Amino acid sequence: MLVMLVSLSVFAQYPTTKKIKGVQVVIMTVPQAEKIDNNFQLLNDSIIELNRQIGNKVHEVKVVDFQREKTFDSLQIFKSNLLIANTTIDSLKKETKRIEKLEFIEKRTRTRLGIGVVGTIVAWVTFAILVIKS
Repeated sequence: MLVMLVSLSVFAQYPTTKKIKGVQVVIMTVPQAEKIDNNFQLLNDSIIELNRQIGNKVHEVKVVDFQREKTFDSLQIFKSNLLIANTTIDSLKKETKRIEKLEFIEKRTRTRLGIGVVGTIVAWVTFAILVIKS
């Protein structure tokens, strides 16, 4: 039992540090070293996985930025086309009003001309009738 107690107390003192040839070294048991190695490997694997995920997210952000820029460019083109269309519509409305005014003037002129011709014919017929009766 005493031997077991001594071995446990010796085992419990690890890891320990010592200076060998002026260099400080760590002395530990093989299971302790394996546990540290396993923990290091887990952390290293986690870092690799996190870097991979970060790389994926960076790629996703680039794709989203590209799509955002394409959408913004499309909206700018749409805005420009809309302004051109509005300008064209305004021009066409003005031209339509001008044409409607000209059509109204032409219709009024034809009506007046028709009335003038009919009036002239009536006047000549009346004059002819009066000349014939006299």
